[in-house]
Amino acid sequence: MIDRSVVGRETASEVVTVERSRVRLFAQLLGYPRDGVHRDLAAARAAGHPDLVVPPTYLAGLETETGAIYRTLDDVGVDLATVLNGEQHFTYHCTLHAGDEIVFTTRVADVYARGEGRLEFLVRETAVTRSGEPVAELRNTVVVVNAEVSA
Repeated sequence: MIDRSVVGRETASEVVTVERSRVRLFAQLLGYPRDGVHRDLAAARAAGHPDLVVPPTYLAGLETETGAIYRTLDDVGVDLATVLNGEQHFTYHCTLHAGDEIVFTTRVADVYARGEGRLEFLVRETAVTRSGEPVAELRNTVVVVNAEVSA
């Protein structure tokens, strides 16, 4: 069982620079148009952006690359093999562009159980900032399946 005392615990902040080639590849994989602001630098600049516009769900993958989720799970004693992704939610405050340097700061927002402890839920909230200003908030619910809990 996850100890509820972890609620409020933060991981170390991670600084990441958004790479243009990776934004373009992500947009391509999701089927964004070649001549759109997510894949074409000229189109982005013609639309008034300094660089490629970051697609909405890109931050989830980028946050995963920081390792914050793995550090959180390790910190609370959860085996990655027992984990499912339960839910993700994104709140954006401004447009993010390739070349931006952003900071991810993650904290455990809640821990609760259902089904007599067979399922535990670890809710993580991540603040994303650029130059100290809010860019986005990510909320992720991780489901932990406890097979050893008897029915």
